[in-house]
Amino acid sequence: MELLGGRLRVSVPAGAKAVPRRRSIMAAEEATTEETRVILDPGTSGVPKFVMLAREGFEIGSKDPIKDVQVLVKEDKDERYRIEPFTAGGGLKAAAFYPEGKAHGDGPLLAMGVFLEQPDDTIQTVLFFILPEMIGERPAWEAKAKSIAASLSSGGKKLELPAGERKLDTGEGSDLVLQVPRGFVINRQDGPDFFVYHVRKLTRVGAPPAMLGLYVGGHPSYQYKQNERGEEGLVRTKGTLLGQPVEWVNWDMRSGGLKMAETMGKLSDHSFVHAFATSDSATVIELQAIATSMKVVARPK
Repeated sequence: MELLGGRLRVSVPAGAKAVPRRRSIMAAEEATTEETRVILDPGTSGVPKFVMLAREGFEIGSKDPIKDVQVLVKEDKDERYRIEPFTAGGGLKAAAFYPEGKAHGDGPLLAMGVFLEQPDDTIQTVLFFILPEMIGERPAWEAKAKSIAASLSSGGKKLELPAGERKLDTGEGSDLVLQVPRGFVINRQDGPDFFVYHVRKLTRVGAPPAMLGLYVGGHPSYQYKQNERGEEGLVRTKGTLLGQPVEWVNWDMRSGGLKMAETMGKLSDHSFVHAFATSDSATVIELQAIATSMKVVARPK
């Protein structure tokens, strides 16, 4: 089976099925180039009992998987992990990590995680989950996860990272055309009646993530309102989007010390572009500049 749009390959049990996650009925399914969810054992209750989740890291590793995993798991204050070298298929450096603390919460329980580094130093993680009530059986499911993870290998597909002009389909006979520096990758997430483009900058392991989101649809909503922040702490600055004067709303996110800047511009009579940039302060400015470079170009008829 291919994972992450061909970035990884893995051998899975008969009957395993890739099923994208959807956070709510109105939300978009997770883009398969960013996350691949595979149900390995569907169970009998309607809730999968054994699931594999592969995620693109959008990060550059240090060539030392053990060191990099230590950086990543340090961010989890609620769990302790055992970290070990791991052997995956050709082309990949790997390390495995296993939770050692007691189960907490009522969500899926991690049985095993694998950190993978491609020949070009880009990274992915593959996580194996079981149900909380299966904690007493965790060693057996950990063994199954190890067996599957040992078959992981590079799929050969590389991230597209060139500098220059990128065209993003609006679904209305036009493209959003933006200028992107080298080192950025763009993926599209399809919703019921909207698109969300993720313009991500590759960062070093442990550095703040850097992402410019572009919602294209008829019902945009500011994220600070979705987070029920109110007006306190908001900083409003003037700018442009799609050649229109707009107001950027800048605010501090509640986790990781990240900043967000967001604004909206009109695309047509019935649709809008909601741009939202997330990272540290300096990188948010870089992401805003990419959004400001964007223009709408009609396709030839």
